[in-house]
Amino acid sequence: MSAYDNHGKHYLLTGNSLTELEAQLDPALFFRVNRSGVVNINYVLSFESYAKKTLAVNLQHMSEPLITSRTRTSGFRKWLAT
Repeated sequence: MSAYDNHGKHYLLTGNSLTELEAQLDPALFFRVNRSGVVNINYVLSFESYAKKTLAVNLQHMSEPLITSRTRTSGFRKWLAT
């Protein structure tokens, strides 16, 4: 598991599962977009339709977008709207 800071520096995380890490994060600021990715609302630049019921989420300091899972896309849209 890995994380990126606000300068784009990459960190390897060990010990906890993503589910455990997610439980410790503020849900107003962080959202799990798929089984392997959590995003911070302050770093979401944009999003666009990617495939059926998924979105490509563009983030600061990331060259490739994260793709939402079909089951989390609706929740992601609602999360951004709040």
